[in-house]
Amino acid sequence: MQPVNPVVQGVLFWSAVLACAIAQFFILRTAFRPAGATDASAEPGGRPMMVPTSQRPMEILWAVLPVLLLVAAFYLAWTTMHPATPALASASG
Repeated sequence: MQPVNPVVQGVLFWSAVLACAIAQFFILRTAFRPAGATDASAEPGGRPMMVPTSQRPMEILWAVLPVLLLVAAFYLAWTTMHPATPALASASG
């Protein structure tokens, strides 16, 4: 199996970052909406669905936690794709 072209790696990496950033933006926007705001969807009976204010801290936690995990995953992927080269080794070589 041949290694992937670095340009293709970069395009795939930044495409994934952009897609995840857009999705997380909408998830966070929903989680941080004003308390008592109704959802755009409605229950089958026609009543708007609302998140009880007592559950808001957990809702916010479960919206922010994936953002932190994605940032960590993208950081690890970036450092794997671009390993640091020690400056001293290249200067003395």
